[in-house]
Amino acid sequence: MANGCHCPCPGCRIRSLCWPLLLIAAGVLFSLDFIWRLWPIGKTWPALLILWGLCGMASRLAPDNGHGTPPSPSSPGV
Repeated sequence: MANGCHCPCPGCRIRSLCWPLLLIAAGVLFSLDFIWRLWPIGKTWPALLILWGLCGMASRLAPDNGHGTPPSPSSPGV
């Protein structure tokens, strides 16, 4: 959102984790190929597509309770 608040719904939280997970998985797959020479990236890239699909499916299946509403402000003493 424009004021720096993020949507508190589970679908948006899952969606915000997808790109970092994909980047970490890509780094692991590249290191398995180039550093340890275990599996070539040509054979493991479909794992990224599967992870991308699972992230998309999880974000769509998650409930959208509170979607688009800013989170409630915390109490001042906390």
